[in-house]
Amino acid sequence: MPFQPFTPASRLYLAGAIILIGGLIAAALVYFLAANPADTSAAGYSIVGGNTYALTLAESTRELQEVERLGGQPAVLVLEFHRWFLSLWHGRRLAYTLALLSAAVALLCFHIAGLMGEDIGD
Repeated sequence: MPFQPFTPASRLYLAGAIILIGGLIAAALVYFLAANPADTSAAGYSIVGGNTYALTLAESTRELQEVERLGGQPAVLVLEFHRWFLSLWHGRRLAYTLALLSAAVALLCFHIAGLMGEDIGD
């Protein structure tokens, strides 16, 4: 059977390749253009009234103790997860997130195309 460029499987392979290449290029751009954090000693940031304030480690510990007092250990775990998740969408960590997500979506496209049972080389 000759190669047919417009079969659904070949379109998925092409889409996966485009997603992978585009995602890696975007991740590289974000990585090299991301600004370094202004305050590396900050344990976190607090936004009050539209202004951003850097939190020191002591202030962050005090905040965690207050959250634990009000909501218990599960509330502290949720707060730490929330902070970690939000950190994935800023700076150089965003580059890693973009690279991982584009690779995952591309692999999913390749896998689904392979399940379709059509080889693009035949």
